[in-house]
Order: sequence, then C-alpha cells, then structure tokens
Amino acid sequence: MQKYKNLSRRQLLSLAGGAGAVPVLWPFVPRLEAAEAEAKQVLPRFSYWYEFTMPHNLLTQPLYQSEPGPLAFKESFAPLNQIAEKSVLLRNIDRLTAYPLVRNHHETGAIGITGWRPGGEGKFSTSATSVDQWLAEKIGQTTPVKDLRAGWKNVGRFDVDISMSVVDGEPQERFQDPLLMYEYIFRNTFEKLRDIDAYQQLQQRKSILDVAKSSLDKLKTHTSARDAERMEAHEFAIREVEQKINIALANSTENIFRCLAEKKITAEAVTNEQHAYPIYSQLMTIALACNLTRIAGAHYGNPRCNLHYEFVENFRSDSMDFHRKTHRPDKAYLYDVLKFRAQSIVEYVKMLDAVIEPDGSTLLDNTLFYWTNDMIWSHKLRDDGHCFIAGAKNRIKRHGEMIATSGLLHNDILTTIAHYMGETSIEKYGDRQYCNGVLPSSYFG
Repeated sequence: MQKYKNLSRRQLLSLAGGAGAVPVLWPFVPRLEAAEAEAKQVLPRFSYWYEFTMPHNLLTQPLYQSEPGPLAFKESFAPLNQIAEKSVLLRNIDRLTAYPLVRNHHETGAIGITGWRPGGEGKFSTSATSVDQWLAEKIGQTTPVKDLRAGWKNVGRFDVDISMSVVDGEPQERFQDPLLMYEYIFRNTFEKLRDIDAYQQLQQRKSILDVAKSSLDKLKTHTSARDAERMEAHEFAIREVEQKINIALANSTENIFRCLAEKKITAEAVTNEQHAYPIYSQLMTIALACNLTRIAGAHYGNPRCNLHYEFVENFRSDSMDFHRKTHRPDKAYLYDVLKFRAQSIVEYVKMLDAVIEPDGSTLLDNTLFYWTNDMIWSHKLRDDGHCFIAGAKNRIKRHGEMIATSGLLHNDILTTIAHYMGETSIEKYGDRQYCNGVLPSSYFG
C-alpha cells in the first residue's frame, strides 16, 4: 500500500482521521518517520523535578561521593546508579542568589528554577519568572500545550501558596491530581465524547484508545513497520497509565472513566505519592513523546502532610508532619522516603529513555532532565549546591561523572537550560549579578 510521504504532522493526522480529528488524535500518536517535515527536526525538551522539604545536608551528603570521579550514589540514593551513565552531578555550585537572606525551605527552593532572591514573607520576588514558564512563553506557541505542571502546590510560610512555576512572582497552578492531568491531555477527545453524549459509553470502555482506534489502525497501514512499533509502544503507555489510575482509585471502587463521566474528580483523588509519581511520570512522557508540549515538570512533596508516605516501611503515624521530621531526624523513615524518591526519578528517566524518536535517538537523548530541591544546611546553603542532570546526550558532557566544579553559579545552570532549548539570545538568566552565563564548554556544548 502507498505510504504517506513528505507530510507534516498535521497533514498526517488529517489523512488518518480528517481535519477535525487532528486535535483529538494528537496525544495518541508519537513523532513518526512518516511526518518527514517534523521527523528531520531535533526537538529539545526540558523536564524538571522539584522536591519540596528535602532533609538537610547532614543526612543527604553521605548519600553521594565527595570526591570527583565515576558517579556512585550510596544507600537511599543507590537506585540512581541505574541511570548514572546517562547523568551528571555537578557539585560546589554557589547559590549566591539566595545567600544570606534565606531563612526557610521555601526561600531556598524559590531560587531553584527562578534565579532570583526571595521577595520576603515567603513570597517570590516580583522579578522572578521560573525558567519553565519563561520557555513556555518563548516556544510554547509551537505546540498544542505550552507546558505541563505536574504535582502539587503547598501552603508554606505565611500561608502563601507555593508552586515552583512562577510568572512575575506569582506561583502558577499545578494539576493537584494526576486524574486532572490525564483529562487535560486528552481533553479534545473528551470534548468530542461530550458532543455526542457518549460519556455513559465511556464508563464501559477499557481504554480511551477505543475512541481513536479506527483512525490509528488506518494510520498504521500507511506507515513503516518502525512507525507502527512506535505507535504500539505509545498506545501501551496510554493503557498502562490508565491501569495505574484505576489502581489508585481502587479504594473508592471507581474506575477512571466513571469518575470522569460523573465528574467525581477532586484535588485529592490521588494524593498518595506511591500512586501519583508513576502516573504523573508516564503522562509527562506521553505528552513529550507526541510533541503535545516540549516542557513538562513536577513539584512534589507536601511539608504539611505525613500521610503521603504512609506506604514506606518505617512509617509511623504520629502528630509530627513530614517537615518537622526533617528537623528532628527519624533517619530510618526519612531514608525510606529518599529511596522512594530516588527510585521514582529512575523510573521516569527510564520511561523517557524507552521512547524511540524518528531518527533512532531516544526521548531522553533529546530531553534535559533537571532535578532540583531545597537541600540546605541550616537554611543557609551557599557553596555546596549541586545540580543533577540526566539526558541531553549530545549537549551535556561528561555523563557518568561527579564533577567538583569551581566558580559556577546556580543561575549558570538556568541559562544553560534556556540555551539548550534554543533560546540563545539570553546571556544571563535570573538576577544577572549572580550569573556568569552558560556553563563552560567542558560541561556543555
């Protein structure tokens, strides 16, 4: 049968399902060789992972080596060794941006992806726009969705709502629940179902893929075997994330579609981190793989809630919230939480690495994954900041190493992220007086 040739993605999806089906089909189809106009482009993506209320450095420093060399994590962080060859850890990064004003976790974390000093009373500086939101405005117009903000916001000091995604000092909303993010990604499909009053039918479905099945089957007959394999893998990921959501909802005897049909979605449907992390990770992978967006990140950890981690082995129910436990260390419990977080990062990075792009590279190869947090020492961490990056194969250098840097500033990392995404006109990101510019060519090129 004649194969489609020299088509854009929109043309390809239109031939498969009609012009009106393009927005409906978009999240169901990964990037394909058949859409040659797009397949020949290398599309860099950015994904961040911010974790609120990390235990202080007295607990975390022993978890990775102090001397430069091959990356080797220990104890609770040992799961990260599974992705060490695709990662780099930069140590001794100076967080001049925060010092000496920092007084609490939020203010230390506030500089994480903004590059600006806190604004006082638990708020962000009005000059602060986080790098994810800055990039969303710059390049988000080229994709159906500007960016995806997984995870939770927190109520922090002075009862200020905290989300590490910020525009002009104002925290931006997060999904608060993976079920809401799932509905948002497939929103055009659900809108189509609403138009034909098919929500009751949806309750009986095993997968939302049923809605697009005929168009997807038609597309496979006109693409290469490699493209068909990519589509099958993408469909498997969609089915898998639906199964994970159903498992998370099992205690309420509800399935995902009945919740959506009867509008039983709340901001607390899936709060257990054990269920939420893998669902968010898979949804972000799906969205990046089909170029729904090129920017997706998560903000995890609620300092006011201890129950989020009730599944860990050494959990003990008491009146002390997670935040206070980090100051009065219950080492066994905290190490359990850190191990879970490390393993969750590994699972997400592996998901990205399992997606094969049209040119044979992986989604991870073309994604700069940045893990940041409010790891601090008495709230005044300055000269032992660290930066964990995975992916970005052809731009980030010295994968598999821990590097003791000298003279690097935190905002240099943010500037490098902007340049990686193609925004090379910005010389210094965040507060310019605390930025040298892009990372040296020995680290990035």
